[in-house]
Amino acid sequence: MGIPVQDPQKSYELYYHNIQKALRMILPTGKPQSKVVRELVAILLSHKEKNNIKEGVRGADSRMATTEDMSNLIDVLSEWSENPDDIMSLMHILLNKNQELGYCPQDRQLKDYL
Repeated sequence: MGIPVQDPQKSYELYYHNIQKALRMILPTGKPQSKVVRELVAILLSHKEKNNIKEGVRGADSRMATTEDMSNLIDVLSEWSENPDDIMSLMHILLNKNQELGYCPQDRQLKDYL
């Protein structure tokens, strides 16, 4: 039927033991860049922006993303981790991916999330 199979145990492992762990390791604590990366990750996993970009309801939970979406995000983080000194490049990669997939408007810029 074309419906992707969801594996709850694998999703849990991917989200908490891979994605969140990687973000805790790579993102500087308390910096605006960290908030932007986490927001872009949430958009990528939930397929939605918040109502008002910076606040409001997203209407979806990134922890419940498909296993495939989580695997794709891990691939993005792995690719970026080859040159992990530039958080700005990660922000651009995530924004471009969200725009490419239609999860946020094409004219959206990083400054909109700050």
